[in-house]
Amino acid sequence: MKILSFLINKMRMTGIYQPVIIKHLLLKGGTCSVNELANTLTKYDAGVIEYYEKIVMRYPKQTLTKHGVVEYDRKEKSFKLLDMPSTKAELKESLDICDEKINEWLHNREMENDPDATPSLRYEVLRKAKGKCELCGIPSSLAPLEVDHIVPRSTAKNGLVKKDGKMIPLNSEENLQALCFRCNRAKRDSDSTDFRTRKKLVRDNIPAMIEAEGRIPHVKELTGKNLWSALCDKLVEEHAEFLEDGDVSELGDMIEVITALAEQKGVTQQELLAIVEEKRMKNGGFERGYFYAGDKQ
Repeated sequence: MKILSFLINKMRMTGIYQPVIIKHLLLKGGTCSVNELANTLTKYDAGVIEYYEKIVMRYPKQTLTKHGVVEYDRKEKSFKLLDMPSTKAELKESLDICDEKINEWLHNREMENDPDATPSLRYEVLRKAKGKCELCGIPSSLAPLEVDHIVPRSTAKNGLVKKDGKMIPLNSEENLQALCFRCNRAKRDSDSTDFRTRKKLVRDNIPAMIEAEGRIPHVKELTGKNLWSALCDKLVEEHAEFLEDGDVSELGDMIEVITALAEQKGVTQQELLAIVEEKRMKNGGFERGYFYAGDKQ
């Protein structure tokens, strides 16, 4: 069978997605919707449906349609397995191989996220990250954090990887960083970006305050697209901090960043406040807590 040949000989997995999708299609008689497949993927990996719908339509769709394993119906937004097993024995064999591939990937992923690290080492990595993703800044209370190899395991030779021009142990603290599941999934196996070295935007008076403490800050003034990108990152950071502890002062930081973003668009603080007031007069505010759940039937 073509599907068995693909499962046994041709499947190359950078993620768990392909065998999970094939297995679900097998169990559903060969046809199911994108939403069903996205829901199925969430059982194997933390995430949200929207995230996995994008995953379904990207990597597995491209690969599985290329190999003639599935076809996609744009109108129905569903996938169909093109070579459903004709006997119970073939169905069982295909399902068993999917389970084997899934378990193998999960085991390897577990090893990747638990890089021969003692609990104390994992704790130290998360502690230094202050319990936040070192790429997007989201706290562990809002998204699960994982310990990521900066230089991937796949590049290791004899347990060593090359980082910053020198060979270090794959599982040394120097090669570990904390990422949330979204950022870790987005980071490809060939990506060796150290997100711990990323700098951040600070308020205008911070450099002078650092100098007053007898330190010499290294400051770079951003403009244009670089400033816009840094402001967007800062808004995400401040938003995550507010959601984590509910400190109203974080709202002040968010307003300051939003004002700076508006200025980048040529809108002054006064003009922005006028826009806020105009919307309030037209649509009201949020004081009453109305939650719209659709029209009554």
